[in-house]
Amino acid sequence: MQKILKFDLLAMRPYFTWKNLFILVALCVFYSYFTKNLLVNFMVAQMFAIIFASYPFLVGDQVGLDSLFRITGIKPDTVVYGRYLTGLLICLFSVLVGYLMSIIMAYLTGFSFDMDQLGPLFITYVLFTSLVIGFQYPIYFKYGYLKAKMVMMSFFLILGLLAFLVSHFKEEVMVMGTWLIHHSVLMVMIGISLLFLIFLGSITLSRNIYRHKDFA
Repeated sequence: MQKILKFDLLAMRPYFTWKNLFILVALCVFYSYFTKNLLVNFMVAQMFAIIFASYPFLVGDQVGLDSLFRITGIKPDTVVYGRYLTGLLICLFSVLVGYLMSIIMAYLTGFSFDMDQLGPLFITYVLFTSLVIGFQYPIYFKYGYLKAKMVMMSFFLILGLLAFLVSHFKEEVMVMGTWLIHHSVLMVMIGISLLFLIFLGSITLSRNIYRHKDFA
């Protein structure tokens, strides 16, 4: 799994550029100022996380990493587990980026950011990002990057719609956040349970697909 994680990080390394960082920051600044809602920073970070989570499949298809894994004796299950570990780390990192950008924008704009909402927000966005990544990975394992990316475009439309709804129904979102704060223990239990079930089902499906995939 460590080898797969290293391969995935190397595959994503060319995309960790100043240009992409500028785009991320610019989008956070624009949407935070336009919507006057700092929660949108988490949505922007999620979008980047979902994109970056697919890059190991892109590079793998381009250079034939799957065939290399088979030749070097790396078991298919190990590849799947390592790839999901990469996705989980990307998910956690994106939430930290969203939190950092929210703090920065709160300082620059003076918009309020309730620190008490950090715990529920962390669980909610990790759960949602993991849900998207968990859904898309079996598709990537089955069809590869080029064929699967068309299917995944629908997720970006959904994310855009959710970002609009969050900004448009700010008061309702704040009420929901307050409810989550008062039921944080229940939220943690439900979030962890759902995350476990999502990843378990997704990993099982991806493992079965990847075991029988032909790379000849």
